[in-house]
Amino acid sequence: MQTKNDLFADLHTHTSESDGLLSPIQLIDEAAEQELAAIAITDHDTVAAFSQAQAHAKQYGIEVIPGIELSASVVNTEVHILGYFIDPQSDLLATYLTKLVQARVDRAHAIVDNLNALGHPIEFEHVLVRAEKDVIARPHIAEAMVDCGIVDTYIDAFDLWIADGKPACVEKENPTAESVIELIHSICGIAVLAHPGIHFPMRLLRELMKSGLDGIEVVHPRHNLYAQNHFMKVAQDSGLVMTGGSDYHGGRKLNESVGSHSVPYKFVEQLRLQHLAVKRKNLQI
Repeated sequence: MQTKNDLFADLHTHTSESDGLLSPIQLIDEAAEQELAAIAITDHDTVAAFSQAQAHAKQYGIEVIPGIELSASVVNTEVHILGYFIDPQSDLLATYLTKLVQARVDRAHAIVDNLNALGHPIEFEHVLVRAEKDVIARPHIAEAMVDCGIVDTYIDAFDLWIADGKPACVEKENPTAESVIELIHSICGIAVLAHPGIHFPMRLLRELMKSGLDGIEVVHPRHNLYAQNHFMKVAQDSGLVMTGGSDYHGGRKLNESVGSHSVPYKFVEQLRLQHLAVKRKNLQI
């Protein structure tokens, strides 16, 4: 008989509602195949996948944690903040995300305009077809570029034209990390630094902690064993909760798979305790 010590969770996944390839239902099927006890859906700038995934997951007994991934800026550096146990029905969140989605559309238009000016004709409508109803992102532009014969591969689109610093890229304007963390806390969520990477400056982490950061993603495909051990020690020394996951996009980015970088279920329990503490604090305000 399984105990909680035998259970695992993937706390960083994406669906086709943002820039992943699998639908929420397909993602849950994959999680069931990997015998995960819990999964967090952390789509970029949207919570549209949660209700579909939660309903489908009931047949497997999988816990679906409502999450989101938001971009932010700290000391002129872009970071990604994961929000866990957020309220997906929050009106405050809905208003915030509406603005972000429009900013994504405006940025995509500008990138397409740049590609046309650089002699690579592409219509914005083609990008919309690739995005379908999802939150529009650069991967959709990359796929449209392949369709139009501008580049041979999805990776080429980024490496040659639309990655940060490349000729057609348009810099993204991010809100401050402090404001993003405040938003997450206001909807009873837990704010966690996503995939800091091997060389993340400690001075930036200290700034994030001053802004109320709750945790740090320790396990990630980009983190080798040294990085995992380093961030585990940082978390333990700083009182931060630890998370981890595959950053699954359906194989689009890192050739990852659901559950490939799973964490013990106790990570979920620690997140839940932190969530309850934030919830109690909000009730007292």
